[in-house]
Amino acid sequence: MRKLIVLLEILFCSHYCFAFEADSLPQNKKRLNVVLSNKTSRPDPAMISFHSQAWWNQLFHKMKFRFIIAKTIDEAVNRIINIMEKENALIGNLWFDSHGHMARRVSLFELGDVEFNYQSIKEPWINEKLSVIGKYCDTNTTIVLGSCYSGASYYSAGIDRFPPQRMNGDSLMSQIADIMNHATVYGSVSWVTTKPGLFRAGYASAGSPMARRLKDPKFKPAWDSVGIWKAYKTGEGFRYVNTVSLDHNANIRIAEKAFLDFQRNKNKKYKKSTRLKEGNFSDKYFFRYKDPLHIMNGREIASK
Repeated sequence: MRKLIVLLEILFCSHYCFAFEADSLPQNKKRLNVVLSNKTSRPDPAMISFHSQAWWNQLFHKMKFRFIIAKTIDEAVNRIINIMEKENALIGNLWFDSHGHMARRVSLFELGDVEFNYQSIKEPWINEKLSVIGKYCDTNTTIVLGSCYSGASYYSAGIDRFPPQRMNGDSLMSQIADIMNHATVYGSVSWVTTKPGLFRAGYASAGSPMARRLKDPKFKPAWDSVGIWKAYKTGEGFRYVNTVSLDHNANIRIAEKAFLDFQRNKNKKYKKSTRLKEGNFSDKYFFRYKDPLHIMNGREIASK
């Protein structure tokens, strides 16, 4: 009888200890979704659209997600730290709202005053900034690089002084996953639009912007892959997925049907892509975006 009592005590203690340890695991922390965007110094229709939609949704869903507009990377990092520590939370979904630039000839996203691409992200001072955010991520976190061409692996077009080169969006995505504690990462192969309804889990992020400069053969790879995204997960590798979007709580949603499976979208894409004209995209853009954002802002690439 005594042996039975001792055994029951051991089992009870083991169960209690296991329950205590399980309750203390990070996975059981509160989850907050975060949408990060950049402050602009001049009128930007895409940013205005995104900011207004994100701000409006946060008004009614602040318990689920936070919207942050940051002028610098330090501001972005500090605000995430303050929110996550105050709420004792981990990041559920993280959307980086940013512009991509085909003229840079590399996949990228911008956070505040810093550009992240597969090369710059290796710089210790840049890597360190992103690693701070990564402390609040884990394998249950989903990250979206919400910039045009962020997941592109095709060769960009170029000119004599700026020859074509591989975009290396896949390299950028896998490095982000490593820094962010093996979170799942999504990147767009083509454009990311900000049409009304972006927070309705639809196709507002798919399609093409209306700017004339995009109707140039240099953008043919993007025209051929409208609405197509890539996903990367450590241990599983890459896979193509349908359009990525957000719901009201900034949860990441993947469309069940491909954007170009809709006949109207296919017709529109075909019509525009067959009317591409050389010269619509000026060579001046290659010079304008020849350096990473932080270099243009006067920050040396190895300043820290």
